[in-house]
Amino acid sequence: MTRYYLLIPHIEAEWRAKTPAEQVAVFAVHEEFAELLAKRGHTILTGYGAALTEPSTAVTVRASGLTEGPYTEAAEHIAGLYVVDSEDLVDLAECCKVLARAESAIEIRAKEE
Repeated sequence: MTRYYLLIPHIEAEWRAKTPAEQVAVFAVHEEFAELLAKRGHTILTGYGAALTEPSTAVTVRASGLTEGPYTEAAEHIAGLYVVDSEDLVDLAECCKVLARAESAIEIRAKEE
């Protein structure tokens, strides 16, 4: 079994521009995705399917001190993540296509052994 981290980037302004109904539709796709993972034998670790707060609320810690706001001035920031245990990366990637309908992209990374 391999542990995968599914990172979900987005552009903050695009999320803010969505209507409440559009935001609800995105969350519905996340529910569909979670159900599909369970049906196909992938395990979302409890408490690890999470939306993150906006990048403007981030605090970055460096040896030189604290900085408020995100680390970089990138257009895209990580909006959320899932931690999934799976034996089949190819099928996991296929499942992620469902989530990609509502999100700009899904980045899958394995935990380093």
